[in-house]
Amino acid sequence: MAGFRQWCLPIVALLVLVSCSKSYTITPDPFATNIIALTGSEGAYSKWRLNKIAIGQVTQPANTINKDYYKSYQLNGSFEDGDGLRGKWSLVAKDSLREVVTNTQSGSYAIQQYHITRLTRTELSFSYFVNGREVSISFTAEK
Repeated sequence: MAGFRQWCLPIVALLVLVSCSKSYTITPDPFATNIIALTGSEGAYSKWRLNKIAIGQVTQPANTINKDYYKSYQLNGSFEDGDGLRGKWSLVAKDSLREVVTNTQSGSYAIQQYHITRLTRTELSFSYFVNGREVSISFTAEK
């Protein structure tokens, strides 16, 4: 019996460690992709209109927000925004959106990754860091 415990305990411990060290790949939710691209039952909308910005958790005054700024994401993976930037977008995880701007003046690609903090049929909010400060932006779906 003592011999059984001596070799069984290390094997059980090894199995627990191996099973706990598995890494899982997070796959984006296809429904979230449809919402971001404003398709399906959400297809009544055409773009995401900027409505709120906070820098370092301080909400910026409404009069400083560019009410004409928008983002438009297509199901084919392309996007454009109100500043004239265009490129490709993808969900790299359920809560992470990546944009690759392809029409920069320098001709090189610019990559921006956002953490999605809220996603509904009518609201898209995400955050990112600039110079160590968190920037949170919120958009509403527009017809």
